Amino acid sequence: MSPTSVVVAGAAPAARACSPTLRHYPDLDPGARGPAVEAFQCLLRQQGASLTIDGVYGPATRQAYDQVARRLGWQAWVPHVEAHVWTLLLSQGPTPRLRRGSTGEAVSRVQRSLAAQDIPVTADGRFGAGTERAVRTLQTQLGMTVDGIVGPDTWRVLQSGGGPTD
Repeated sequence: MSPTSVVVAGAAPAARACSPTLRHYPDLDPGARGPAVEAFQCLLRQQGASLTIDGVYGPATRQAYDQVARRLGWQAWVPHVEAHVWTLLLSQGPTPRLRRGSTGEAVSRVQRSLAAQDIPVTADGRFGAGTERAVRTLQTQLGMTVDGIVGPDTWRVLQSGGGPTD
């Protein structure tokens, strides 16, 4: 044991850190394994699920997903995770007006949500030219007013899964 290692008898292992940030958000089905499942589990925990981050989409993850889906009022829940589900989970939280120069966690949530929609953007928490371009791309794709600003309409689209809200 190294001099800096400390073991406390009876102590639980440290909680595994989690991050919902991926370059690409792939489709997931029960049985999937790996970093994308860890990101999914992280999002479920952020929504209040009591779940071990283990990178395995097994029965515990499916049960946590079911509980989160019901709590969020999703009507057509299925165990398959695709862009719509990723966007719903990634965009949850406060909805401040964001524009070029904005920074923080809300910007990161928008950036991750855009990435889940296969719109290239870096999730760095800074709303720069690349994020503005990505927001404009989403707005154009959905026939929205294209202003590059994340206001109530853009948040509504993201928090409904990234598709039309009518």
